[in-house]
Amino acid sequence: MLISVIMEWENALLSELGRTEEMLISFFSQARKLHHEFEIIIVHDPNLVTGDFIQDFIKSSVPDLSRSELSKLRLIERQGLHYFAFKNIGIQEANGESVICLDSDVIPEDNWLEKLIDSHEENDKAVIGGLTYIDYSNFMGKCFGLCWFFPKRTKLDVVVPSNIIFSNNFIARKKLLCENPYPDLDGKATRGADVLLWRRLLEKGVGIFMNLGAKVSHPPPNGVKHFFVRGLAEGRDEYYQLKETTGHDKIPEIQFFKIYSIKSWKVIKSTFTEGALVNLKWYEAPFAMMVMLFYYLLFLVGGISTMLFPKATNRVWQI
Repeated sequence: MLISVIMEWENALLSELGRTEEMLISFFSQARKLHHEFEIIIVHDPNLVTGDFIQDFIKSSVPDLSRSELSKLRLIERQGLHYFAFKNIGIQEANGESVICLDSDVIPEDNWLEKLIDSHEENDKAVIGGLTYIDYSNFMGKCFGLCWFFPKRTKLDVVVPSNIIFSNNFIARKKLLCENPYPDLDGKATRGADVLLWRRLLEKGVGIFMNLGAKVSHPPPNGVKHFFVRGLAEGRDEYYQLKETTGHDKIPEIQFFKIYSIKSWKVIKSTFTEGALVNLKWYEAPFAMMVMLFYYLLFLVGGISTMLFPKATNRVWQI
């Protein structure tokens, strides 16, 4: 069976390329152990990174690539687009009956690929995601691993129903994804199209599952600029999601402030009750709490700014 693997290159520009190199090494190492054919489709903006650079980077990261593997590497150029649009294009161009979306900044753990495919073969009408957790090998990773929106790493190795999975690693039939592409956010938000997509699929009776044994690590925001922009953009995107999905009996602005309060309380609670899960030392706890409370203050500012100046926030915060 041919499986198409869609990789965007946008996150490789935001994160450190060392993570992209580790992702490539892990993927090809796992793919070579399986009795499946894989084609790799990388969609990128040539104004931000050239196809020659990507090809050279892949060859240097995995120097023992065979001619057969290289022949199944396809680069697709699209100008002025972003994350979800890249995925939609890659899915449409895929030759495989099944498609895996794998981001350029996540690092799959051992057996991730096999577990994801096994779950898909057992239930190929569903969408199966892996477990994404924050890499907590440094202080910033501990901060975000403790109380960001990604779940914490678990030792469980089971497949469970889920309302939400992450677009950075999942598998589904190409036909299903072509019939149900990521919705266009009209240039407003840069994240959140997947939340809308999963909700629409569930309403159509499509199963969504998470394989807790198929694990990948995700980086925290990389650097001060990314930290600030990510926090502001997350607040903006949360507000737009609420406007899209909140029923007539609820006011999205009030819901937004409730969510901000819940997230801030989670920071305080998690710091004292779950620090051990991310190896947070006692003397790091107060600083981690301050970092994340400040992050969610940016979240609050982003949401309020979007309520007041939507055109400006759409333009300046791209992640």
